[in-house]
Amino acid sequence: MKKLLLTKVLVILAIFLAAQTDILPPVLVSPTDGDDDQVPDVELDWYAASGIGEVSYELQLDTSADFTNPMVSNVDVSSLKTADLLFGTTYYWRVRATDDLGTSDWSDTFSFITFDQFDLSKPNDGSTAIAPRIRLIWKAKLGAVSITGITHYDYQISLDTNFTTLYASGAVPFGTFPADTAAYYAWVGQLDFDTTYYWRARARHSQDESMWSERFSFTTVDFVTQVAPVDNATDQMIDVTLEWDEMEGAFEYIYEFCTDPTFTIPCTNISETNTAHPQGVMFGTTYYWRVKASHTQDTSEWSPTWSFETINTVYPSSPANNSYVDDMFPTLEWEPITGVAGLEILFDVSENFDNDPELFEIEGEESSYDILGALEYDQTYFWKLRAFENGDTTNWSDTWSFTIGVSGIGDIFDQNSLQIYPNPAQNVLYIKSLNSNFNKAELTVSNLLGQSILSQELNFDQPNAKETISMEALDNGLYILQIKSGESTYSKKIIVEK
Repeated sequence: MKKLLLTKVLVILAIFLAAQTDILPPVLVSPTDGDDDQVPDVELDWYAASGIGEVSYELQLDTSADFTNPMVSNVDVSSLKTADLLFGTTYYWRVRATDDLGTSDWSDTFSFITFDQFDLSKPNDGSTAIAPRIRLIWKAKLGAVSITGITHYDYQISLDTNFTTLYASGAVPFGTFPADTAAYYAWVGQLDFDTTYYWRARARHSQDESMWSERFSFTTVDFVTQVAPVDNATDQMIDVTLEWDEMEGAFEYIYEFCTDPTFTIPCTNISETNTAHPQGVMFGTTYYWRVKASHTQDTSEWSPTWSFETINTVYPSSPANNSYVDDMFPTLEWEPITGVAGLEILFDVSENFDNDPELFEIEGEESSYDILGALEYDQTYFWKLRAFENGDTTNWSDTWSFTIGVSGIGDIFDQNSLQIYPNPAQNVLYIKSLNSNFNKAELTVSNLLGQSILSQELNFDQPNAKETISMEALDNGLYILQIKSGESTYSKKIIVEK
């Protein structure tokens, strides 16, 4: 019985092994059937087949669906990277597997199409105002897939749409940029100004070249764009800087700068950068300027003519006009003015500057001046100034004034709010409040140098409240008494005579 059972098992096993003599054909994976825009070194991939012993594969690749003249490859792995496939061509491929027991049937036949064109990127088609040195950029990807399997990119630039006469052409070797780059580019210079160009690009390898890309056009800039000073600007400094947009591909810039709007007077200059610093600029003068770009092959048109007027006065800023100044040594300030050799300040107690005025001269571009001698209390002073450079001067500024000592009577203090006596004082000074608008105040007595001699808190908690101030520590002379309460200030000149 046992012998009969063993015989049956051996028979079944023999039948099973006989059924597995033919290995199953591989299943193709990628490129999927009908895929287009494939690179010329596309990798063909399929699922590995299960077989007995070592498994190898035979791959056929042909431009004919009948595989009349196939390229045959034998590999031990389930993929094959192609090389130098023709551009814009439909290929058919299939695979069969071989193991120790035999060879499978052919897999299904898949097809794919290699790419024949790629897209241009920048400058955008129809772009204008392009500099005479330009970067032509084209896409190095087909969708999300990087273009590979080529040796060069070629580009052409022409003045006509048929590219019968080339203005420029060149080739960029593949691998010039990182492998995952999204674009390739080439610099082209010495383009003519105000000219329309057409350009295109293609890929190639040792066996074939793609079709040219779609044609793009661009037009080069016709003139330089000015930046500063803006047209019709006023109050420009005499060290003014002319500025215009830098132009890629320009070797130098030619500019004209003069007081004649027709530029008949010779006033042509050259700058290697996009700025210029005219010399000999005068105060209070209207100037006209224009610029054009140049390289070894061509020169642009003149830019529009712009004008500006230079500054012709200095603007005082502090002390505020008609203000009161507590400091016996005030600082005169004005808005900065540049490009000048110095400034002159006329200073007097007379608004007409006819009472032996002082003339302060300042070198350089300072914007303030400290009064070094103590000014008189309760005196109004007038001042004006002008700048000078290379024998030329601005007009005198407006006349400003300020008064020393009296800051004015605030909201709390009015003409009858305080009574200060005696004046002149000997050893004692009395301060009497005639109203109750404030309770506390601070008293300060200063000499004419602005130095505080004494200070004391005052308490006026009711009408007619009186405070006594000792003058015993003060020498004979003139002093400034100042009372502050909150934001209000009251100043008065007092004399001590013992």
